[in-house]
Amino acid sequence: MKTETKVEHTPGPWNLPEHRPIGPIDIVGDGEQLVALVYGEDIYKRDANARLIAAASELLAALEAMLSVYPA
Repeated sequence: MKTETKVEHTPGPWNLPEHRPIGPIDIVGDGEQLVALVYGEDIYKRDANARLIAAASELLAALEAMLSVYPA
């Protein structure tokens, strides 16, 4: 028997500020709702992590669309 778990999250799209601050990067959803703060000493890794987190809702939607065509 397969059990399905439904996880609720802040709906996308999630956005990054155009100009990245010196400190943590804010990732916000619709209505400027804070989704995440990304910290890091290496600005390149911090920026890459922030972009990956911001893309998470779109990646989830793409995966769900793929699974609807090619069920597991």
